[in-house]
Amino acid sequence: MFFRNAAALGFLFLSSFSSAQGEPQPITDSENFRLYCNDGNGCGTEDDPALMATLDDLLAKLEDARAWLSDLGFPVFESHLESGNEDIGLLRLDPSPPNQNRCPNAVACHVLQPGYYSRMFVPLHRAEDIAQDPSTLAHEYLHTIQPERDPGELKWFNEAVATAVGTAFGRRHGFAAGVFPPDYFMSLDRPFYDAVDAGYGNWAYLLGVGQALGSEDWVAYLAQPGILNAAEIFAGQPASAGMIPLYDDGLVGSETFDKVFPKFVATFNNVGKSSAPHDSAYHYYTDIDRHTVEILSTDQAYSEVFKGTSPTYAVAPMLMQLELTPQPDARARDTLMMAELEVMKGEPLDDLTLVTEHKRADERLSEKLMLNGSNAPDELGFVRVVNAPSQAQGDAKPNEFELRVSARPIEFGPPICFQAGEPSTFDTNGFDPDEGTNWRLTTDNGTVNGVTITPAGAGEMNVHLEIDSPITRADTGLAPVEPATTKVKLGRFDVMDEDCILVGNMTAHFSGAFAGSPNEIPFAEKATVRWQAVLNIETGSPETETDPVTEKERLVYPDDGSEWMLSGSYLHERCAPGHPEICNYWTEEIFSGAGSIADGGGELRIVSDDDVVRLEAKLPVTVTTTVHGPSGEETRSRTHFWALTCYSPGRWWGFGPHMTHAGPPDGALDGSWASDAREVVNFDCRQERQPEVYGPGSGESGSTSLSLKGRVKVQSR
Repeated sequence: MFFRNAAALGFLFLSSFSSAQGEPQPITDSENFRLYCNDGNGCGTEDDPALMATLDDLLAKLEDARAWLSDLGFPVFESHLESGNEDIGLLRLDPSPPNQNRCPNAVACHVLQPGYYSRMFVPLHRAEDIAQDPSTLAHEYLHTIQPERDPGELKWFNEAVATAVGTAFGRRHGFAAGVFPPDYFMSLDRPFYDAVDAGYGNWAYLLGVGQALGSEDWVAYLAQPGILNAAEIFAGQPASAGMIPLYDDGLVGSETFDKVFPKFVATFNNVGKSSAPHDSAYHYYTDIDRHTVEILSTDQAYSEVFKGTSPTYAVAPMLMQLELTPQPDARARDTLMMAELEVMKGEPLDDLTLVTEHKRADERLSEKLMLNGSNAPDELGFVRVVNAPSQAQGDAKPNEFELRVSARPIEFGPPICFQAGEPSTFDTNGFDPDEGTNWRLTTDNGTVNGVTITPAGAGEMNVHLEIDSPITRADTGLAPVEPATTKVKLGRFDVMDEDCILVGNMTAHFSGAFAGSPNEIPFAEKATVRWQAVLNIETGSPETETDPVTEKERLVYPDDGSEWMLSGSYLHERCAPGHPEICNYWTEEIFSGAGSIADGGGELRIVSDDDVVRLEAKLPVTVTTTVHGPSGEETRSRTHFWALTCYSPGRWWGFGPHMTHAGPPDGALDGSWASDAREVVNFDCRQERQPEVYGPGSGESGSTSLSLKGRVKVQSR
């Protein structure tokens, strides 16, 4: 059994030694060991068969430990355990009362004598304990194989190795490793070599390395002289010298401290307070900084920096509590945010690693988390900023860092159409679909691959977003728990059984008038123009094309049977300078058109590009022009192609002779979705333009107005 006290294992260095009264008396032998009573008056074993059976079992366990260590490659024949004339290892049973024997408060102890040989003591009142759980026997015996010298500042390393070996031997006998609550004090926010209780608690790290290496029983690699004899190799050096073997790839392969320690720290995802005397405030940390991330609204970006210091070969533990307020009356899908924790400005930054809850951050220094603002977790998690240099650095200075916590609003934009058996992809507005690993889409009709859904059949389909809490920490213990999950409904969508097409109507109205300055030479002029059109839109199946400018893919719905009707007129008059009543020159144009756009050589398509829906049409307009002058009139007809797009070049009066009719000059038609399922697109594009004035006495007056309005609906062919 384990005891929550570092004194459970004892290591003593004595400058002198005196026996109990009388000469030690032999009690029982095994092949390689003899058990003595350390008191000449005896240990009361003669008339106690049960005690003798326990002591025989104890020696058998020690023999087992010796053979096991030998098989693992430990040099048991070099043990400096005291031996008798028969060259047999001696083990001493101490009958003294508790707190008066050679191993106060310990199960057993190893005493290094002035001549640098070792004695092993077992308190009589603990004999049954150590026979039942032989971990301590293996631990103390391992000390007799380590260099026969005072380890000095490297005592922590010796104890870590011996405790790892003892724990591994206990596992062979069915005893679990005691990591929660910890059998020995662990303070991961102290330098690894500056461990509480001389490094007993560091055994778990060494076992983890051995497990990763595939080392037999996780400890065979500790038999290497570079590890076993570290106290002798680095004699006289500071405690930090013990970190050198943990970085030596010749000893630990790829499992060097800088790579293993962040994973090791992630295991200890526990903020429970310790009740053990003389322990740190928490089971695994001396103290934990607590910070509050306060996000006042889910429709605004947030950013804040928290400063900290991480000692070398240690961590800075931080509990990031969260207070998030969604905007009032917002739907859950409108409160989504992407949060990021990012370590910044470390000195050096390359030595740092971010650990959140039970794992290393996805990008070493950065972890991204999706949040449901309508049902946010209470925390962003238990964060540890790990300072594990890429190579051993001795007593290096602590690393001061900044942890930036940020959050931004995000949105899932449904595809314009779902069709049975065909994949459709949601737009991810404000974030990359690879950001964050705590979310996923689900559907009750089809399959999901990232943000792409393939409906199984026609009809209706519900799509939900599932978001896991970042918290995997249990109320007690170290094992991760399944995180709480919230579900956000993204919508109920119609699924078409055939190709998705767009069908609908649009109206266009244009009117304008201008007058030139009467002081202009040779003519003053004025003009008016009016026209209106109706488009009956029907597209074909969507096609994908690459934007030649952005090189991004966009979805295009081509014309497939759209029809139109248009009528209007344009009148332009020129008058004599200074005589506005004399207007002998005028031009009248009559606009007309009807039928299929394609049959007349026109074009129409609807483009969905980065969540902007744009209508593009080229209409074949018949223009009948009558020119009147002093000498008579002339009439002619021709076909012009008018462009109804979202970009308008040239001067405002270009709507007449140049026949270019357009919406806002920024190139984006205002298309807004009328339904959550994105089954209907509303178009409402308006433009007011004023004439240009060049200076006093020159220029025009007047205005033009263009409006495009209508809607299209997704339906099956």
